[in-house]
Order: sequence, then C-alpha cells, then structure tokens
Amino acid sequence: MTDAASPGSTSNDDLVAAAERPLRADAERNRRKIIEAARELFAERGLTTLDEVAERAGVGVGTVYRRFPSRDDLIDALYVEAMEQLVAIGSAAVELSETDPWGAIEYFLTNYLEMHAGDRSLSSVVLTDAHGRGRLEIGKSKMAPMGATVVARAKAAGVVRDDFAPTELPMSVIMLVSVMNATRDVAPGIWRRYLAYLLDSFRPEAARGPLPHAPLEFDQVPLAMRAAFSGR
Repeated sequence: MTDAASPGSTSNDDLVAAAERPLRADAERNRRKIIEAARELFAERGLTTLDEVAERAGVGVGTVYRRFPSRDDLIDALYVEAMEQLVAIGSAAVELSETDPWGAIEYFLTNYLEMHAGDRSLSSVVLTDAHGRGRLEIGKSKMAPMGATVVARAKAAGVVRDDFAPTELPMSVIMLVSVMNATRDVAPGIWRRYLAYLLDSFRPEAARGPLPHAPLEFDQVPLAMRAAFSGR
C-alpha cells in the first residue's frame, strides 16, 4: 500500500496549504471561534451541522460557510491542528530516544493520550475516516516513521522486549482511548493506571514466552483505527 492520495481524497499538503492562508485579524478571530465551537460540539454530540457550529461560535452562518464550505472542510482544519500536535509529540520522542530510549516510549504514549483526554472530538470525529477523506492514511505516513525510530532505539538499548513491534504504540493508544471513553465520567484519570500496566508489559523482564499472535503491520493500523474510532 502506498501513501499517495487516492482520487477524491485530500493530501496533507492540501490540508496544510488551506490552513496556512493568511487571514485578516477579524477573520482569524472568527475562524478560531468556529474551530473551537466545532471541537466542543463534536466532542459533545459527534457530527453536527454547520448551522449548529455557527450558533455555538456566535457568528453568522454565512461566515462559517465562507471559511468552510462543507463540514468535511471544517473537520480537515481540525485534523491539521491535531496532526501538528501529534507530529510535535513524535518529533520530541524521536529526539529524546537518542539519550533516553525508554523515556521516549513513555513520553510518546503519555502525551498522545493526554491529547485525547483533553479533546474528546479526536476519537469521535477528527481522527477518523468517516467520510473517506484519507485522513488516517495521511496520519500513518507522518507518524509511522517516527514510531519505528523510537521503537528501534528502545530495542537496540534493550529496554523493551525483543518481540515489541512499532505498531504496539498505536494499538496501545486504541486500547487506552477505549478505556478513557468508557471511564471519562466515572474516573477520568484512571487510564493512567492502565497505561502503567501496559508500559510494564513492554519491559524485557515481562516476557514469559512467545506472544500468541504476530503484530499488526503499519498498513493495518488505519483499518484498526477506523473500526475503533468510527464504530465500524
């Protein structure tokens, strides 16, 4: 599988270019209001209409449609911001892995999950492929090389078990976001307990024999995320 955009999909360059066009100060303020309103509504209700976003943002419906002609265009803007944060986390983890390979594993997972904890719209709307825009493939092309580097350095340093695969990182995120969503109103921070359990299981001393299944390949991760976050 290649990372080239398929017909009808959106490339990361296209998304970023649209997000980076300069705006007047008042237009930028309205854009931020719209994005924050969408983030809140998507977290509360899942997908909503642009009319509802306009009402929450306190701007005219026409203002929303001028900036974001469709709901997918608005989700794309949220996606670009999310990917910028994720790439920053991945880049910092890669840099840390040069001197502290185990700390890089902890840093990557903890910060990725804290990002989800602070923004419920990520798993419900933004980091999904609900409308076939290819966002998960774009994310894979950005994050997979960084995750592979962090894991390779951890294995070379002997701080993770020999059968630890790079895709254990995104699969751990899927598992713990499920815990996070299930316990958010009961015990909001308990996902950290289960993160600690998972991190302990990554250690070489945790290995008690061969694992019962081969790890996922990176090309399979978007399929797993689509099923986990899109409910399909």
